[in-house]
Amino acid sequence: EVAAGEPIYSPEDVGVYVTSPVKCDAAITIKGDSMIPNYHDGDVVYIKCQEDVPEGAVAVVFLDDEATLKHVYKRKTGLTLWSDNPEYAPLVIEFEDYARVRIFGVPVGFTRMFKSDPLKGIRKGFKKN
Repeated sequence: EVAAGEPIYSPEDVGVYVTSPVKCDAAITIKGDSMIPNYHDGDVVYIKCQEDVPEGAVAVVFLDDEATLKHVYKRKTGLTLWSDNPEYAPLVIEFEDYARVRIFGVPVGFTRMFKSDPLKGIRKGFKKN
């Protein structure tokens, strides 16, 4: 699991194998709403592992043993992590505050599982004349 909000504990040695619709190195489940409208709570995001990303790219970032999915902006003394959801303030990460800060990888696709029927309430079929 990876946070779309405050970083959450995410040990790297825990996981399961999944069948992916895209070529990827890892799959994570989103928890939270900070990356709405692009990523929603419960989405499975497929990650290509890489240690660096272009400025502003969305990436999974580990802060010690916690992980988050955000846009990454680099500074000399750390990173600034931005959410897609404007209700969340940027996270300013100082390297000196963590034993280890690293970029894990970038999304290459995702699968969305609807928690309720998206067509509920919509009349099905055609109206007869």
